[in-house]
Amino acid sequence: VEASRARLAAGVAGEPEVAAVLVERADATVRVEEARRAEHLARLALAQALDLDAPPAAAAIPRLSSEPSAPEPEASLVARAREKRADLLAIRARLAELDASDARLEREVVPRLGVNAFYDASPASPPFAGLGLFVELPVAQKSQGARAVVDAKKHTERDRLELELRRVARDVAAAHASVLARLLELEALNAEAVPAAERLRALVEEGWRAGRFDVFRLTSATRDLQRTRRDRLDLLRLAWADRIELEALSGGLDR
Repeated sequence: VEASRARLAAGVAGEPEVAAVLVERADATVRVEEARRAEHLARLALAQALDLDAPPAAAAIPRLSSEPSAPEPEASLVARAREKRADLLAIRARLAELDASDARLEREVVPRLGVNAFYDASPASPPFAGLGLFVELPVAQKSQGARAVVDAKKHTERDRLELELRRVARDVAAAHASVLARLLELEALNAEAVPAAERLRALVEEGWRAGRFDVFRLTSATRDLQRTRRDRLDLLRLAWADRIELEALSGGLDR
């Protein structure tokens, strides 16, 4: 705005240019306030999720600017997921419980044996002794129905575990590839797109101040720079979200 007014005073710009710049500044002010409102609402949502006191609207917050680190190799993450994922642990716990039930029922298949002995020394008859052996019946079919049910459940849980292991490996692989792709995109934006947009904006502003360009070209270059920076922030948010998702899928976080 100050530069436009200086150009107006020098006779190299007109009132429409100053008006256009004032409109741009008003639009930027509105967008800044809307961004502050969205920021505060996001912090309230986070406080609600974590059951914390509501943060004051004017409280300062740290700015997220760094990219997430590169993830571990895919094979390591898959191995960790297969070891630590809660859903897989639950299936293994059910299998262990079924194994224990099967072992108990197997012990019941063996018939119980018993021995008894007696001795009679009645005065009216000669003394005598005896020895007996008994076997609990049925001998062959005991608990067979219950064991069949347990065996069927074990097969089902083993099949479910195999399916889940393959699904977990696919999910981790997809999330791992997504994180790597996000990091490559961020690298390209940081190394090329953002510096190029900043350089173009600086050159156009220099030319505008020298009277070679009109304000609308400067406005266009400024918006291009803002869009590029916004794209980087959006990509940064997505990269962190994918990184967190990868950690959760690989058993690194409680979900």
